[in-house]
Amino acid sequence: MNGSITSRTRLLTLLGDPVDGRRRPVEVPWNLVRGDFFSLMEIPLLHGRLFDRSDRAGAPPRVVVSRTMAEAFWGRSDVVGEVYHTENAPDVAVQIIGVVEATKVVSLNEAPTPLVYFDGQQSALTRMNLLIRTVGAPGAILTTVRQTVTELDPRISILTAMTMESYLSGTLERQRLVARILLVIGIFALSLAAFGIYAVVSFKVSRRASEVGIRMALGAGRLAVVRLFLKETAAVVGLGGLVGVGLAIPVAYLIAGSFTGTQAPLGPVLAASLVTMGLAAILATGVPAYRAARLDPAETLRQE
Repeated sequence: MNGSITSRTRLLTLLGDPVDGRRRPVEVPWNLVRGDFFSLMEIPLLHGRLFDRSDRAGAPPRVVVSRTMAEAFWGRSDVVGEVYHTENAPDVAVQIIGVVEATKVVSLNEAPTPLVYFDGQQSALTRMNLLIRTVGAPGAILTTVRQTVTELDPRISILTAMTMESYLSGTLERQRLVARILLVIGIFALSLAAFGIYAVVSFKVSRRASEVGIRMALGAGRLAVVRLFLKETAAVVGLGGLVGVGLAIPVAYLIAGSFTGTQAPLGPVLAASLVTMGLAAILATGVPAYRAARLDPAETLRQE
């Protein structure tokens, strides 16, 4: 299955009066397509029909529009039969024969925008993108495609050939680079926070050596003393973890909305962060508490 589309998305200037009631031109992106473009790209038809052989050169100009355009300028999705006029040809009525589902035009991050599709049969093409869906490895059919194009017209040359996956990957490379930088910054921030927790909690526990000595003198066991400090630290760290998760979830979804193709498993990331902080807090509490519990209570009290 194959279809074609112009290599550039241009702007179509519509006269405002018949479109949205405003006395000013409105610029709308448009594409020139041929063949089975809509079925190839899996863009469903919502109303009317797609292009056929009757939409040939010399026939009245007809277009297919996206749902976003229909709703933006006419206030409804079914605008089959409506006409509009362009600034370049104000006396020529362009009829809408079909409405397809909304798509994105420039970036995968953008919201669906108004878009007009023209039939390539009604216009001459000097440059186009040929889209082909294959079964199996896409590279295996490239030689056949080149031979077929050469047989049709030796003057036509294929400038670039790539899979859709490679093309999309290239458009997302900058976003992925930014995502990697944010990942490094996040790991550094997590490490800094873990060291900070360790330093603060360790210092706090070590300052309570006299309390450990008193508890030991009154008969408390070493493990009981360590467990006491761990419970106190767990309560503080647990509360901080809940607050952190509550703030991290909306921020994560906000960032995810700006980085298409860089989805990260939010659950495992949050779990790993909580485990890291928890281990830092346990070590910071357990090590100095156990060290103080091993000392002789009398010696600890004398030092204080």
